[in-house]
Amino acid sequence: MAARGLSFLAAVAVLLGCAAPDAVAPQQPVPPVLAETPESAEAAGLAPEPLVTTTLAAATTLAPTTTTTAAVEYESAPTTTSATTTSTTTTVAPTTTTTAVEPEPAPTTTVVTTTSTTTTLAPTTTTAAADPVASSQDEAEPVAEDTPAVAAPREMTPYQQAVAVASLLAPGFVVPNDCRPPPLDSPYSMPNAPRAYRSGVHAGVDFLCSTAGHPVVSVLDGQVVVAAGDYQDPTLQEWNEILAVATALGATPDYTLAMLSGRYVVVDHGIIDDVGHVVSLYAHLDAVDPGIGVGMSVDAGQRLGGIGNTGTRAGVLGDAYGQLHLHWNFYVDGQYLGAGLSESETRAVYAELFKYATGTEPRPEPGTVDAGTGLHDQDGDSFAPRPGPAGPGTLTPSGHRPLDEPVSLDQALEAATRLSDDIVVPSDCQAVPLRWPSALPNAPRAYRSGTHQGVDFGCARLGQPVVAALAGRVVMAVGDFEDPSPRQRSRLLDTAAALGATPAYTLVMLYGNYVAVDHGIIDGVGHVVSLYAHLDGLDSGIRPGLWVEAGERLGTIGNSGTYAGASRSADAGLHLHWELHIDGHYLGIGLPAADTRAVYTALFADAGGTQQ
Repeated sequence: MAARGLSFLAAVAVLLGCAAPDAVAPQQPVPPVLAETPESAEAAGLAPEPLVTTTLAAATTLAPTTTTTAAVEYESAPTTTSATTTSTTTTVAPTTTTTAVEPEPAPTTTVVTTTSTTTTLAPTTTTAAADPVASSQDEAEPVAEDTPAVAAPREMTPYQQAVAVASLLAPGFVVPNDCRPPPLDSPYSMPNAPRAYRSGVHAGVDFLCSTAGHPVVSVLDGQVVVAAGDYQDPTLQEWNEILAVATALGATPDYTLAMLSGRYVVVDHGIIDDVGHVVSLYAHLDAVDPGIGVGMSVDAGQRLGGIGNTGTRAGVLGDAYGQLHLHWNFYVDGQYLGAGLSESETRAVYAELFKYATGTEPRPEPGTVDAGTGLHDQDGDSFAPRPGPAGPGTLTPSGHRPLDEPVSLDQALEAATRLSDDIVVPSDCQAVPLRWPSALPNAPRAYRSGTHQGVDFGCARLGQPVVAALAGRVVMAVGDFEDPSPRQRSRLLDTAAALGATPAYTLVMLYGNYVAVDHGIIDGVGHVVSLYAHLDGLDSGIRPGLWVEAGERLGTIGNSGTYAGASRSADAGLHLHWELHIDGHYLGIGLPAADTRAVYTALFADAGGTQQ
């Protein structure tokens, strides 16, 4: 076998003009495992193939001296030799040799298998003065032209990805406020600018305005997913104390950031081809327009509300004209557009996004392709789209941040035990439902392609009280939620199904009326926040900034945000959905059912009312 392989390679080398037969380097012997019988190869999982070995000779025929027939050129069929390897690949360029030879036989394929070196010999074309009789019977085969190699697309950089997204969206884009041109030359008003007062980074664009109530409009067609219009600013002292927690943490907690949005609207633009899942947020509004409710469809340019300053320091101080502006965030696949880019790159991305809406360039005709997509580099090479964005700026409501490392059972038990002395069961409708895994965290929620983050306390009737589990300060209080219709709700959940995960603001919608309480940084535990969702209503006076004691009433149990609520079934599905977060993750995140039950048993061990 080895001898025949050497003979074959030597012959090919001669035909290529590479070396004389005796100059061919000896080939490595075939390992025994590959030289076994077909039966043993099949047993090893290797599909046996017939090995065809042909020894090619350098056939040379002198042209007959007695004939006057003109020689006819004949293109021999290509002979392909391939070898399979696990290490090195060498390609020998095609060589054309003109020799007087007899017609070549039909194409022959020889397969040589080795585990060390792969030599792929390109087709060898021999042009010969053929036998006149054979030539008169055979037509010359056409020579296939070489197909130019196509370079594999290169991966985009974050900047190139952002420019490409902006270019694809620009033709249908509308500026959300026309009070002034977009502040492209004001870095502080653009994404990625520092926000030291809350130990964070600016995630959007601030459109300044001197007129309260100036229209704020949707930038693209979409569906309203959040319409929080009953926000009330805290006092200055309350505001400062909430921000002091952010300073101590060195980052802005999620629900604190939501509070700082003031009155706001979020529009889900769905999954856009070649872009991703697109969401926009409109914050600091003086009011949400009547009729703008969760689930309703809006068109690009449709009014959502008016310019204001809710959620800002000026709003806290009661200054009706200070800091009037729209804070506008634009998210693609859960990350704000341009997250982590340099100042100049950020400006270029948003200039690309706004170029038609501001008249910088004429808007293209419908159906035409925007040439300025940034999908090629200066040399014309194409780029491969990256997977979903990652890195700074990812929209992550509590419980959705990627864990640096898993939280162990011991860590969760220690936190639960430390909190158990002060914890109060948030509802006395029923004993803590520790026996039902579906009512505890980490249970699947297939209807929204997500995971349950809290404890569900079922209740038989409306009006049952919900109380704070620990002392703390209210940071979010949404009491004006109106359920969408079942059809509208299903449309938003269809997006979650397509994504395979629950988008952040879709999850906020599913809370219905809710309260979030910040319990501060607790020694030996971390930063603790609790959430109370699906409320029928909030108690009078419950607002952002208010201090509440453990056991103090927040509202009453209902079914807002649920399918029963969307179906207008007032008495169906009544329950409190309660979450406890530590350092941005719900308690027990990622644990199996038995361990989750153990953690919450420890948490409520001293609270009474637990179900054993």
